[in-house]
Order: sequence, then C-alpha cells, then structure tokens
Amino acid sequence: MEVFLKVTAYFGLVLIYQVAYVNAFQLPSSKVDIAKYSSIKATKTCSTGFDNVACNTTCPSRTHFPTMATPLKTVTSTCTGVSGDSTIPNNANITNGGVLFNNTTCSSVNKTYNVMKYFTISMWINVNCDNCNILEIANKIQVTSKTDGVYLNAYKLSIDKNTWTLVTIRYGTDLRWSVNNASYSTPLALPVLSNPLALMFGPNKNFSSTESLKIVDARFYHDALTMRERNSLYNGMFQLLPFHSECRCPSTHGELVQNTFPKQYMKCTNGSNQVSRFNTDSKMVEFLNDGDENTAWNSGETSDVTITIPLQKSFQLHQISLTGVTKDPIELKIIVYHGNQVRDTRIFREDCSAGSNTCLDYSEHVTSKVFKFTFDADISSTTTPTREQYKKTVADKIYIWVKTQDYFTVSEIKLLVRCDCGGNDAACTIKGTKYTCNCSPASNTKGVNCDQCVDSYYRKTTALTCDIPCKCNLTGSTGTSCEETSGNCTCKTNVSGRQCDTCMHNTANFSSTGCTACSCNSEGIQSCSTGLVCNCKNNVERDSGKCNKCVPNFYNLSHSDGCLPCDCFSSGTVDSSQNTCNETTGQCQCKSLVQGRQCNECVDESYDLSSSHAIRGCMPCRCSVVGSVDNICNKSTGLCTCKMERVAGLSLRDCAPTNLTLDPTYGPLSGGTKLTIKGHDLGEDVQLSFNIANEPQSITNRNNTHIFIETNPSSSKGKKSIKLYWVDDNYQDHVGVFTQQYTFEYREDPVIAAASRKPRKTYASGGCKMRLGGNDLNSVAYPKLLVYSSNIPIESPCTGEGNLLTCITPNLTQYGANNEVSYGLYFDNVIAYRNLSTIKILEDPSIDTGNDENYRNSFDDVFKITVRPTP
Repeated sequence: MEVFLKVTAYFGLVLIYQVAYVNAFQLPSSKVDIAKYSSIKATKTCSTGFDNVACNTTCPSRTHFPTMATPLKTVTSTCTGVSGDSTIPNNANITNGGVLFNNTTCSSVNKTYNVMKYFTISMWINVNCDNCNILEIANKIQVTSKTDGVYLNAYKLSIDKNTWTLVTIRYGTDLRWSVNNASYSTPLALPVLSNPLALMFGPNKNFSSTESLKIVDARFYHDALTMRERNSLYNGMFQLLPFHSECRCPSTHGELVQNTFPKQYMKCTNGSNQVSRFNTDSKMVEFLNDGDENTAWNSGETSDVTITIPLQKSFQLHQISLTGVTKDPIELKIIVYHGNQVRDTRIFREDCSAGSNTCLDYSEHVTSKVFKFTFDADISSTTTPTREQYKKTVADKIYIWVKTQDYFTVSEIKLLVRCDCGGNDAACTIKGTKYTCNCSPASNTKGVNCDQCVDSYYRKTTALTCDIPCKCNLTGSTGTSCEETSGNCTCKTNVSGRQCDTCMHNTANFSSTGCTACSCNSEGIQSCSTGLVCNCKNNVERDSGKCNKCVPNFYNLSHSDGCLPCDCFSSGTVDSSQNTCNETTGQCQCKSLVQGRQCNECVDESYDLSSSHAIRGCMPCRCSVVGSVDNICNKSTGLCTCKMERVAGLSLRDCAPTNLTLDPTYGPLSGGTKLTIKGHDLGEDVQLSFNIANEPQSITNRNNTHIFIETNPSSSKGKKSIKLYWVDDNYQDHVGVFTQQYTFEYREDPVIAAASRKPRKTYASGGCKMRLGGNDLNSVAYPKLLVYSSNIPIESPCTGEGNLLTCITPNLTQYGANNEVSYGLYFDNVIAYRNLSTIKILEDPSIDTGNDENYRNSFDDVFKITVRPTP
C-alpha cells in the first residue's frame, strides 16, 4: 500500500490528509470469449469428404426462387387490364398481368393449383371499395376490404386505401402475412387446405361507378418465401449477404438472424428457434466460432494444419478451449503473437519423453473431447509478475499448429480474454471487442494499456508499475519528467547526471541556465574549478594553463589517471638512450625484428631479443623447411616446432634432418641397388631430390625416419658423388635447401662361372652351404639365393668374396624330400642368374638308436664324433 498526502484549500484553510491507494497487480475479473468476434482462418478445410467424414458444401435449402405461377397473366376478355396506369409502382412487374375491377361485367378471376406442401401468394393492390372481397383462398383465407380497413380473415392489415400496397401471404409451418417490406406477422392459425387449391381474385360482385379494385403482378409460389425473397418483391433488389449469399433460408425458417457469429446472417429463424443457413456437414472454418456445438470444422485428410485467430487489438489471454476434438493430434502447438513478435510458444504431445523440455502432456489438458489450456495460470492477483511474464500472456493473434495422422476436427474454439491493462485496472470490462483501461493512480501509469509512466515517475525494466520518483533537479533539468526505464532527466546545457545535478566534464558554475564551458583540454584536465581554472591530471604539462599535452617520455593524455610512462625496452628500441614514444599510442621506435608498444618482444619467426643484435634486435628463426611445422620458433630459446616429436640429442634447434646414414654404399653397374637413408626429421611432406653424379635416382618410399632409393644403371664404374637435398617454395623464409653429400661406388656386374651353374643337393631343413665361383662377386652388397618351384621364391642370404659366393640353403620342407626345385641368384638389376639350375632335396639325416650297447665311458670327456653330411 502507498500513502499519499493530499493538500486542499477550503475557504482559506489548508487541509492536509492522507489518501491510501493499494498498489498491487490485479487482473480484471471480467472475461469474454473474443474468438467469436474473430475471422478465424485455417490453411486447410475439408471440402469433398473422405472415409466416414461427410463434407457437403452445398446449400441445404434453395438457391433460387421456387416455381412461380401468374394467376392474372391470362384472364377473360370481359376483364379490364391495367396497362397504361402510371400510378403502378416501378417494382411491380406489369408483364405478370393485372386486372381493374370496376362496374364492368368482370367481377372475379378464378384459378386452381395443386400444391405439394407450402405456398406463397403476393400481389400489388389498390383498394377503393368497401365490403368487397380482394382474395379468397379455398374459402378459408380471405382478404377483404371493409369500411374501416383491409382484413386478412379477422386481422386488420396496415393498408391505406387508394394506395398501391404489396401484400404477401405465406402458408408454411404456420400462416403469416406481411405488407410492403414489413416483417411477417405473428403466426396465425393454420387452416387445413386440400388440392386442388381454389383462388379467387376480385370482389365477386358488381361495383358502383365510384368503386374499384386494382390487382397487378399477382404471383403464386409453390413454396414459402423467405424474408429476402419477399423483400425483393417490394424493392426490386435481392439482398446480397457478405457470406455465401447464394444459400437461402429454409422455407420453415424464412427469417434471417442478423447478429450471428463469426459473421452476420449465418442463421435463420421461424421466430422461436434458429437453424444454420448452411449444411452442417460442410465442415467450414466459420463453424469453429459460431457458438453452435452441433456444427464442426474438419481439416480434411492432411498431416498438418494451421489455425489463425486474429484479434482486433491486444488482449490479456486467460484460457483457450477446443471443444469436440474427435481425434487427438500427434502434436499441438499454440503460438502467441503480438505484432510480428512471438511472445510465447506452448507444445503439447502425447509423449514428452523426447524432444523439447517445454513439451506439455496433451492428455492432462483434455477432458471429454475438450482441450483446455490456461495461459495465465502463473499470474494471479496475489502475485506480482515481471513485465516479461505478463507480456507472454498478451496477444493480438494466436496460431494453432496441429500435426495429425489423418485429420483433425473441432466443433468450437473459445478464447477467454481480459482487458490488457498491465494489471493496473481490475475493473476493466470488454464490450464486444472494445475496452478502455482506467489506470490505477497508485500504479503511476498511463496510456491505452497502462504501460507508460506518468510524468515524474519511472520504473524498473522488469516492472509493470512506475514506482520510482524521477526527482529531477529543478535547477539543472528542463522539467520533472524522466526516461521511462533509466530515470534519466532531461538536462540543461552542459549539465549531467541522472537527476541533472552536476556539471559536465570541462564545465563549471552550476546554475539555472546550465553550466559554463571551460577553455581547458577536456582530455588533460582532472576538473575545472568555479573560476574556470584548469586542474591538470598527473604527468600533464601545466605551463600553458590548458592541460594540452603529456610531459616528455609520457603518453595518452586521455587516460583517466593522467599520462602514462613510455617505458621503452632499451634492447628493442632503435636508440636505447632515448625513452620517447608516440604521444597518443605510446608506441616506442622498435628495431626491425622487434614488436610491441614497448619494443619488448621479437616478431614472429624471430628470437633472442638482445642489445647485441644492434640492427634487428632479434635473430631469424630459420626453421628447417624439412623438419619443422612452420617458421615460428620459441622467442626465447629459438627452438622450432618439429614435425616429429622432439628428441633430446637428436632434434636440432631448427628441426633440420640429422643422424643421416646411407646403406649400402656400392652396387653393380646394372643398377637396381636398394639404398636406405636413415635419420631424424626427414620431412616426408617436403619435396626431395636424390642425384648420383647429377643424375636423378628413383625414390621408392619415404617417411620422417627413412628414405628408400633404387639406383639407376651406370655406364662407368668407380666412386661417384651423391647429393640429397630438400626444397619447398612455400617457405620463403626457411632454409631454402637442405643438402647431404655421400659417395657411391659402381662396380662391375658379378659373373658366375659356367662350371658353377649345375644341379645341387641340400637337406630339406636347409642350412647347407652352396659355393659358386666367378668374377666380381663382391659388387653386390646384399646378394640372395632364390629357390622356387612356382612364381614366389624363397630367399636366403649370400656373401660375396671376390671370386667366391657362399649361400646358405633355406628350409625347403614345404616342397618335400626327393623333389627338385629351381634356384637362381639375386644381384640387384643383374638378372642373368635368376634361374641357374635345380636343387635336389634330400631327407634330413637321422641316427638309429635301436641297437644300443653298454660301453665303458672312459672317453666321455675327450671322445667326440663329428658327422658332416656330404651332399
């Protein structure tokens, strides 16, 4: 509760008394269904029907006038017509015939008709007779003229004599009559009539010379006319309706009901009850809010549909209900809009175990096919919601998105709403779609929706009421009002502060005209005194009296505490004896490979900041293009980042290749020698060349620790120089080329003497030495014995010693004893000896232990028998 002092002057006396206002959030108690005033739209509507769902969009009643007869169009020659009578109303159709009854021999016109059930008779009459008959129907319904007026049976009609008048008699579920365009009369007793129906027009007597009766455009309709049809006979125009005008009221309920929802004239009445003007099976979207649960809208066969409920202004949402939901949807989503912004979204599913954590259980909101959701359940008159919480319940449009398995049916949508007054008018009521908020004085709010602050008050960002006084300084502000959420008052010239109570920086002399500007440099002063004297910050020169610049070796005049020292790093500056820097940025003058405001750091791709580097200040990294990731090294140690893990004792500072070895160092003139270079940081992703005597060789494989090369044939023997080098054009500042030099000797190709090319023998388990003679048998570093019976040989090592080659036979048990296999020699690219002859496989020797004898063991320690197999 807030208490205010109210001051009133009364006959010269000043009265001060307390007025108490309750400042609490209160929603209006009045709620209305706003949906019935809305033009609801749906993206899909059933039109043709499907399965067991009927969707008949045709009109249930007539779409045109019923069959009509014109009783007076053909009459006897004794009757006088009315052509040429200028008094006949324009809307009377003279082509339908007419009769002037006077003192001639024509006293009546008689017709008979067979009727199915209902009928209507209309005629234009001009009566100038007393006690005369005008129309008689089956001797039970009479329209007569008496001295005091015109009567239908015993009921007097509002007809003036000698005046053209349209009379309509409708025989339907009851008997009614009307005159001109007046509404049908109250029901009369319905006489029982039978076919054929006899009609008699005219007095059925002789008139005096002063009497007459004119009847024109008489019509006999074989059904009861509706109100619109009857009116068109009088005014000549058929009333068009704003919605499906072609559908006419049924003959049993011929009167239109104007005030229906959501559009006018949707229903018809017989005076006691109402029926729909449309087929109740049409499932049109207008049935969603027509107030009739016997009608329903259907989406038709579809997987999803959107229903839009536009509102004519903003309302505070209370509850939405969907009645007659015949099939539960897979998912239902309600989206609250205000303007073009989404205020809130609610998602309902049968299963909320997966998906959004904002999902709500659909089944908890459905009872007896009625879905209900309350928007403001968390907002009540006993709580104080935040502005954001309240806004979630305010909308000018609602979207309902439905995902279904086949179709979705709803008979009625209701949307209960309140006035949108921000909880500041509990008594507000809605009339139709209109309301007016009377903002509570205690809320200090105003505006159409009580969402603005009154003068002299502001609010917290989250608040719905304006509870904080502006308290603007009357000397420094232009008024008492302030900005709605910040509370900032509107200040006079050079005045600042939320309440406009202080002079701006570099101004002084606070007064009712504002503050006076000082002539100081605004960045260099700490304050300006009343006498407009400049008070400089620290390390700002004072001699000029303006505080214009920093003292020498200082910079940044705008710093809040005054100018800052340059503090240049002597090892990194061009002139180590000077401590000067840029007055604005504080940047010292750095050497070529030094950076930072104080010149205290090497630039990237350099290291070792030191005064000893007089020109550049730092040393270039020069990381190896072969072994380093890039050309950036540790700015203190200079260590580059190697592609391989750095290994102490192996990895160099610049990650260059190291510990390089070449094996073998010689081979035959025919080439094909497989060379292996081992090392560390060999840069498998960097371009590599390997030349022998300036001739490129084939590199067969490589990684960061091994390079595999196969030599080309040579035309001359002897030692030749090897050059191994890496290069990568992408690393301009790396070591461009890394080179390693070796020596390789080309020797004469080996020759096997003809005498050695003969069949051999070996035990199946192998291990036998094979000796072959010839020349230059030491020219291949790693010769091999090849044994095979198919395309895949079994290899075994050999050793060359000038004119002798010794090989060890491999294990040949897989081929079996007493079989022969081929053999040959591998001499790199020397292929002449790949298939020399055959080898006979012998069974391995064995010792027979079956005839053991006991011998004296006198020689156990010294006696030894050696058995040497001779192949």
